[in-house]
Amino acid sequence: MAFFNSLFSELFSKKEESSPFVQYLLKETIKRTKFFMLEYEQWVLAKMHHGLQNHLNEMRMIRISNPVADVNFYIHKSNLSNGFYFYIEEPWSGKDYSFFVQYIIEKLKEKGYYINNSLREAKEQEGELHTIEEFYLKPSLRYRRELPYEQLYGNVHLELKSKNDEVQMVKVLVNAYSDRNFKEALSYEKFLDLFLLSV
Repeated sequence: MAFFNSLFSELFSKKEESSPFVQYLLKETIKRTKFFMLEYEQWVLAKMHHGLQNHLNEMRMIRISNPVADVNFYIHKSNLSNGFYFYIEEPWSGKDYSFFVQYIIEKLKEKGYYINNSLREAKEQEGELHTIEEFYLKPSLRYRRELPYEQLYGNVHLELKSKNDEVQMVKVLVNAYSDRNFKEALSYEKFLDLFLLSV
């Protein structure tokens, strides 16, 4: 498990070294179009997320039972930061993974979260187009009316990485506060239940 935590830590924390071959092309707030949301709603109504949910949950259970298993699901776990990432694989398309990220966002909104910040950044590096979409979600400000504050599951960071317009990886990270200004966060397992077990 130490190996995977080290790998995950590097993936989440290490900043890319500057390179003379990098050209930044775009940096903007993400705004979902009506067409995207219509397609997303149809995707959910058709229950297209169920297969991906079941697959990810199965991979997660294999990883938990065997930390060195050869599965496409990588776990990070610490006192205040928990998460996972995985790479795209067939039969799902990049659009399925984009919709799955939106599915997580909608489930969190139902529980009282809002998108505090979102960012789409594109750059050209050594002839390839690299795009990152990031979403930062926090509990609604209504939970800040009196101390100690309710933090729900904690702050949530979602990331979708693409290369040459093809989705490569999805990353999910939850960070909880430990100071006395906040109540204890809800369990990470309950957070996972929102989008890996819910329908």
